[in-house]
Amino acid sequence: GSLNAINGGDIDASTLGQGNAGSVNIVARDIAFDGETPDGFGSGASSIVDVGAEGNTEGITISTNNLTLTNGGRVSTSRLGQGNAGQINIIATENITATGETSGSLPSGVFSQVNFGAVGDAGGIKISSNNLALTNGGSISATTLGRGNAGAVEINATGNITFDGESSRSIPSGVFSQVNPGAVGNAGGVKIFTSNLTLSNGGRATSDTLGRGNAGVTNITANGDISIDGQNSMGFNSGVSSQVGDGAVGNAGGVTISTNNLTLTNGGGIGASTFSEGNAGIANITAKENIIIDGEDSDGFTSGINSQSNPVAKGDAGGVIISTNNLTLTNGGQIDASIGGQGNGGSVNITATGDIVFDGQNSEGLRSGATSIVGDSAVGDAGGVTISTNNLTLTNGGRVSASTLGQGKAGELEIGANALNLDNNAVISSQSESTFKAGDITLNIANSLEAKDSEISTSSTQSSGGNLTIAAGDIRLRGDSDLRTDINSGAGGGGNIDVTADSVIAFDDSDIFAFAADGRGGNITLDTP
Repeated sequence: GSLNAINGGDIDASTLGQGNAGSVNIVARDIAFDGETPDGFGSGASSIVDVGAEGNTEGITISTNNLTLTNGGRVSTSRLGQGNAGQINIIATENITATGETSGSLPSGVFSQVNFGAVGDAGGIKISSNNLALTNGGSISATTLGRGNAGAVEINATGNITFDGESSRSIPSGVFSQVNPGAVGNAGGVKIFTSNLTLSNGGRATSDTLGRGNAGVTNITANGDISIDGQNSMGFNSGVSSQVGDGAVGNAGGVTISTNNLTLTNGGGIGASTFSEGNAGIANITAKENIIIDGEDSDGFTSGINSQSNPVAKGDAGGVIISTNNLTLTNGGQIDASIGGQGNGGSVNITATGDIVFDGQNSEGLRSGATSIVGDSAVGDAGGVTISTNNLTLTNGGRVSASTLGQGKAGELEIGANALNLDNNAVISSQSESTFKAGDITLNIANSLEAKDSEISTSSTQSSGGNLTIAAGDIRLRGDSDLRTDINSGAGGGGNIDVTADSVIAFDDSDIFAFAADGRGGNITLDTP
């Protein structure tokens, strides 16, 4: 029938001395773990290698229709002594719900953990369900705080998965695989298979290393749609990530997402990043239909997909790979690969069989677009930006750019499309504000290239400029639109401009020019009837 454990009720198999503990195996129609003991420990099922003990646990297996974990209700395996904690396996034919916390802020959820001072591996977590909802701080987590590996978290839901909100201490709801500060070991990563996935109000899915060890891959497959939206009360954004945190030594595994439609709004993000000693993996996104990235959170942080090596980091950013039908970035939406520390940045590589639109900017003037950046204190090369699509439209400040402000190359910028349209202060640019050369821009446009009050340019303040190469059917420049290579100071040579087209028409105050303040200006070559 049904099984209820309340007010700290516990089903437990543990080893307290020398020897192995058996398994916890529960089969029931419906299972509910709710409430806590007077000491603040939640109700649930547990398997523990206790402090000072030497031995292994065989883990926990649960089979049910519905599993409900509330007010600190838990399913957990952990090691506090020496030995391995077994795996958690949960099969629910209908729904799994984890919400709330104990009075001492212990969250409801499913946990596999290597504790402080422990030596051995955690077995990880496998969950199969129809629908899964983690709210108000509800968590599924495999972590290591001692010396040992945290197992992987694998979730398979035939219906919908929701991660929403936070606990009273602003701990987000979500799924986590993590090497904690001071720990030595690897995180197993996160794998999610579902129909639809919704992350809101700070909900997260992450694989991180904050100690000495590698973070696994965050891998999500959704046959339907993925929505990532908003932030929690402390300003932590909803998102999917893999990162090397402050003080960590190890590599992040990156993020891989495959879905039908992907929507990032109000600061929702996807990121692979490093803040310390280690490489950030690749952010690799595939959406069969549409990707929409829009807007910002209440603090002005924009929605986006990024791969970053942050200031003081020593490691490479893996870059961003996007494959979709249509891609739309609005109101400051970003796709970015950048270097802030020591290491090379991967490229931004976008393939869209339909249309790409970059439009507008956020409240602080940050333009929507795709960028590759070497920061002002960075040492390393950026990978540049490559775009292949049917139609590319940049409007109201939309941009594609590769730039360097530090000690490294900006990277090349390559665009292939049937049609390219720029309007109202749109920009395609490669810039250098350091002694390193600006990257080249290459545009292959099968049909028309039209620009109105916009520019396509390379520029440099201290070094030689990049070249601008355009091959198009017809080129129309209107308003104040420029094709330009520009060197503002120094003896470096200006970049060349090569234009091949059936026709080139420049109206109003539109220009084609190659300029160098002190050095030699670049050549301009027009190959057109």
